[in-house]
Amino acid sequence: MAIHTPAANPGLFWPYLLWSAIFAVTAWTRYAPQDPVGYMKDQVKVTIAAMGPYWFIAVLPVFFVAARAGRSRPKLLLAAAVLVYLGAWPLRSLMMASEAVPTLAAEGVFRFTIYALWFIAGYVLREHIIVCADRAHRLVGLLGVGVFVTIVISTQDAGFGVFVDRMLLAAETSAGLLAAVVLVPWLARCDIIARVGKVLGSRTLAIYLIHPLVINVVVVWYPGSALGSALRGSVVADVLLVPAVTALAVAIAVGLRELVKRWGPEWLFAAPRVRERKLTTSHAHH
Repeated sequence: MAIHTPAANPGLFWPYLLWSAIFAVTAWTRYAPQDPVGYMKDQVKVTIAAMGPYWFIAVLPVFFVAARAGRSRPKLLLAAAVLVYLGAWPLRSLMMASEAVPTLAAEGVFRFTIYALWFIAGYVLREHIIVCADRAHRLVGLLGVGVFVTIVISTQDAGFGVFVDRMLLAAETSAGLLAAVVLVPWLARCDIIARVGKVLGSRTLAIYLIHPLVINVVVVWYPGSALGSALRGSVVADVLLVPAVTALAVAIAVGLRELVKRWGPEWLFAAPRVRERKLTTSHAHH
């Protein structure tokens, strides 16, 4: 099986820190309107502990390093990731019980151990996933959707216990990933969907960075607006509000990314030194 080793991108730390700062100085209007300074100070701690809205950018380099370290023993790497996943809950309990470990640090480690499994699994099982996508019937994907929805609905506030909850979480995630792997290639046969997917796929960083800010604006503005008053308590709002806000956030993110790409400043999405190095390399090739 061919294993493709990912390369860590230190340039990710720039947008992580920059947009965490942008979030800190704007999101207080939603989370702490009475104490903006206190909220901004708390966000510094949250950013350091990788617990803010951009946490995934902070842990990606760690995932890259782990994958590179285990590239010669992929099966062992995946087994270790599974063990780390299973040990995430008791590890969090131990860290939370220790007065020497800050709560944010415990939660940050927990979040890392939970999601490392899926990154490592995607890395190690890449070829198998591609084969699955090519061979599986789309009914398998629909079955995955059904299992995912069933688990989500049945586990709302259920409180089955730590072990059962973690197994259900793993099953839920696996079913959702199976549905995506099988159905997305089938949907991409439609030219329009394929082109939209290509555009969105090349702008995922911008979408990820910008969408929390859009959501904050909507949360602050919507409840007291005329639109919010008109739709409050209606079925339309219950069913369509989340998809509508998602579409709005993606559209704004893509639009802003295009404006920055055309007129700048590019440092909003890439570290200045990284960009300068790319430009220098490009000129050298020419």
